[in-house]
Amino acid sequence: MNSNARRETNFKNISATKRVLCVLEDVGRGGGAEQLMVGLLPELRKHGYEVEIAILFQCPDNLIADFEERGVRTHDLGLQRRWRILHNMRALHGVARSGQFRIFWGHLYFGNLYARLLALTTYSGKSVVTLHSGGRFRPPPRGIKARMHAWLERLLLMGSNAKVAVSRALASDYNAFFKWRSIEVIHNGVVTNSNPQPLTLDDRRTIRVSLEVSDEDFFIVVPSRFVREKGYPTLLDALGYLKCEKGWRPRAIGFGHGPLLEQLRAKAAELGLSESVRFSLPVPQADLHRIIRAADAVCLPSLHEGLPIAAAEAMSLGAPTVLTRIDGFLELVGDSGAALLAPPNDPVALASLLWTLKEDTALRRELGERARRHIFDNFDISVCASNWASLFDRL
Repeated sequence: MNSNARRETNFKNISATKRVLCVLEDVGRGGGAEQLMVGLLPELRKHGYEVEIAILFQCPDNLIADFEERGVRTHDLGLQRRWRILHNMRALHGVARSGQFRIFWGHLYFGNLYARLLALTTYSGKSVVTLHSGGRFRPPPRGIKARMHAWLERLLLMGSNAKVAVSRALASDYNAFFKWRSIEVIHNGVVTNSNPQPLTLDDRRTIRVSLEVSDEDFFIVVPSRFVREKGYPTLLDALGYLKCEKGWRPRAIGFGHGPLLEQLRAKAAELGLSESVRFSLPVPQADLHRIIRAADAVCLPSLHEGLPIAAAEAMSLGAPTVLTRIDGFLELVGDSGAALLAPPNDPVALASLLWTLKEDTALRRELGERARRHIFDNFDISVCASNWASLFDRL
């Protein structure tokens, strides 16, 4: 074969290869966008898409091992500064050249910005940006820094080949704020099991003992980051109300990380909840799932959400789940009755629902089974992967 024929063959092979570079800010445990990728990328491989991950910034507690166990190649760039654009782009171009990627797929603010910049500076590259959270638009951002970030996001992302929101509510937020009309919606998905094996009493006891929770305790798991929009202060006020009004102190453990950790510990101490409420670092997904299955309830008192992975996972595991009546959760639950819903930022209403679950064992069983069926039927990861593959095919 002469050199021209070889070049033509190589070009055809590259053109036929369905290769995507996923650009993430980091892969810290506890983030929904990052956790979604763990289950989604192996499913995309079934559709013929080989996805590699470029991790922009350093993160001490990360999911790299989880990706590698699933055969997903990761490029841990370990960049130091988010706005050192020229330096960061050189590092990203090194990854892009090595893989002959045709699509650059961003997630979250900086992942989206750098995926878009890669497409602008790479021959024939396409950019897909993924919108996971719109809570920062309510109320509109104030201050020069926040407004500049929003202006840059609008300027760079408006020309993307595809803009995808993880919920209809989130697409509406972006439409209202940026006046974008061409936003597609692909719901997040989770890995489900149509016939899970029940947790034995011994396993349940072992898990709870390892967390210093007894069989008699009512055990609440809160799998979300320690940030304002996750509503932890509302939950603490609800638990304080239950202590004062009902003389009841359920055990609660939050699994996550974030800037509000010390403030939350101080508030728990102020309410006299230090012995019954704990805040833990994130744990591996398999361990978190076992903890959720050993719990009596999962509570997510968020103020804003896109389409939350943590809630969908808890429901898929058959956990009785208490959520807030906000757009993302309403879209997840629909009219299934698969979770209890309290008004956001209403500790008394939240406390009432937790007390109801404590008093009604049959309701807990019914909610858990209804939630598991609802997520399996509507939010399985295979549905999510099929929708993403269809979008990539169009590009």
